Amino acid sequence: MTKTPKNIHLLLDDYAGKASETTAIKQYLHHYLVVEEEDVADLLEEVAIEEMRHLEQLGHTLEEAGVDPRYWDSKKKYWTGAYVNYQENVCDILQADIEAELGAILQYYQHMEAICDPHVEMMLRKIINDELRHISLFMEKQAKYCPNCDHKSWLKKVIEKMPLDKLVKGQLVNDLRLTK
Repeated sequence: MTKTPKNIHLLLDDYAGKASETTAIKQYLHHYLVVEEEDVADLLEEVAIEEMRHLEQLGHTLEEAGVDPRYWDSKKKYWTGAYVNYQENVCDILQADIEAELGAILQYYQHMEAICDPHVEMMLRKIINDELRHISLFMEKQAKYCPNCDHKSWLKKVIEKMPLDKLVKGQLVNDLRLTK
């Protein structure tokens, strides 16, 4: 980055806000520790490690832009463990984690638009792709352990309600293979 992008401080929300990589890491580690299904625990551990990489990327980007990468959001409200969705049942865990990924994706799209910087957009698009893959992996486990729920229809409805451009919504539905 040669010039500090406008609104770069918004990345603090992605770094350590409520819908942030910090929250994802802590939530997935908690779920990893309490879930009884070993394959789900293994997945949560892998995803938490990938979220740590995202946190590092965001931290470096903030630092390069001259923004102090503390564990606080863009309004300088420090991160808190109250942001974590503490679940213990495998179906509730997977639902909470999919919802967290969707919240992060929405926020990333909003921040790409507000920051409007090619370097930041490229980084956030890569992270969004990882988050979409995480949702797909969580959905696979939902299909295995929570067969009585219509997860695809629910997820499609949630995406349709997201305040995003219609093309972006369509791409999300397509990327997650939610079309019938």
